[in-house]
Amino acid sequence: MRSRVVFFVPEWPASNSSVLESQVLVVAGFLSRRGVTCLFIGTDRSNPEARRTELHIQNTYGIQARIFGLYAARPNALNLGYTTYKAFTEARHLIKSFAPTHVYSRSFMASMFGRHLAKENNAISIYDVRGVVSEECALAGPLRGVRSWIINLLESHEMTHAARLATVSEKLARHIDHQIGRACAVVIPSCYDPERFSVDRSWRKTMRREMRAGDKDRVLCYSGGTAPWQRIEEILMLFEQVAHLTQHVRFVVLTPDPDAFSGTIASSPHCDRYVVKSCPHHQVARYLSGCDAGIIMRYDTVVNNVASPIKVAEYLACGLPLVMTKGIGDYSDDLPKRDIGLLLDETADLAEQVIRFLARPDFDLLRACASRYAVEHLTLEANWSRYRYLYEIDSESHLERRRA
Repeated sequence: MRSRVVFFVPEWPASNSSVLESQVLVVAGFLSRRGVTCLFIGTDRSNPEARRTELHIQNTYGIQARIFGLYAARPNALNLGYTTYKAFTEARHLIKSFAPTHVYSRSFMASMFGRHLAKENNAISIYDVRGVVSEECALAGPLRGVRSWIINLLESHEMTHAARLATVSEKLARHIDHQIGRACAVVIPSCYDPERFSVDRSWRKTMRREMRAGDKDRVLCYSGGTAPWQRIEEILMLFEQVAHLTQHVRFVVLTPDPDAFSGTIASSPHCDRYVVKSCPHHQVARYLSGCDAGIIMRYDTVVNNVASPIKVAEYLACGLPLVMTKGIGDYSDDLPKRDIGLLLDETADLAEQVIRFLARPDFDLLRACASRYAVEHLTLEANWSRYRYLYEIDSESHLERRRA
C-alpha cells in the first residue's frame, strides 16, 4: 500500500507565501513524483483566492489541494486558533474519504488537530518542529513571559504525543531531547528546489549588468525580511563600512519590504552601489546568480541556534559562500569547517574580515564548493532516505497497522 499524506497547514495564507511554497508544497510535489499520494489542506483570505490557489498548487506541484477562505485578516493567536479549528471541521469529511496513512503538521496548533485527524483515520501523526516558538515569544511582545510559558507547555505536549517528529537541525533534535526526553526525531534541513535554485551563468551575466558590477567587483547579497532577529541595521552598517574601505564591492538587497531599506540607502554616500529589489520567490535565484557571497547575521540565542534558514540553502545552491555570525543552527559550525563560509569574529573589525574573505584568490573555487555542498546535503534528493523513513514509503508497516 502506497503512503497517502495529508499536509494539514492552515496557519499560513496559501497564496503568495514563500515559506509555505519552499518548505511544504515543494516537499509535497517531490513526494508526489516519488509515488506518494498527497493532499494539501490550507486556508486563504477569501474563497475566490482559495479557488485560484487550489488550481495553482495542482498545476504547479501535481498534488490535490483543498483551500478554505478562512484565513483571519488579523492573524493573532486567537484568530489563528479559530482558523485552524474551522479548517479542521471543514476538511474532516474530505480527509476521511482520502484515507490517509500519515497526517503532517508544522505548528503546535495545527498538530493538536492533526493528531485527531490521524487518530480518526488510523494514520500516523507527524509534527515537523521548525523552531522553538516559546523562545521566540520570550524575546518580544506584551506579557511575553506568560505567553512563552503557556506556549512551552503546548509545544512540549505536542512533541510528546505526536507519533513522529521531524526537525530541521541536529541542535534542535538535541534541544527536544533535553526538553522532553525524546531522542527519535528525524532531522531534515530546510531544503531548496534545484529546479528553481542553481548556478545559472546566463543569468549571472544579465544580473551583473543590471547591478553595474565589473569583472573585478564582488557582489554581497542580503536576501530576507526585516524581522528584528535579522539584524538589518547591523548588516547595512557593515555594508557601509565595507563600501568605505573598497571600491570593488557592491550590494544587493532582496526583500519583500524594500521601503524598509530605501531611506537608509538613499542617504548613503555609496547609494549608487546598492540594488534593492522585491521579486517573486521564483525570481530570487536570478539575482543570487549575479552575486558572489551571501550574508546572514543572527543573535546567538536558542531561537537561532536550532534554526535551519532556507536562505542559507538558496545562497549555497546559487554558488554563494556565506558571511555569517555564530549560532545559526548547524551551519555556523559546518560551513566554516568546510571552508565555504566566513564565521565573523564580532570582537574584531567586521569590514576587514569581509574584504579579506571576498578578496581570496581561490574565491571561484569557494563558489563551486558552495554549490556542491548544497547539492550533496540540502536538496530533497539528498535527503530522500530520511523522507522514506519518515513517511514509511515502500513500507508495509502502515498497511499492517490498518489490518490490526
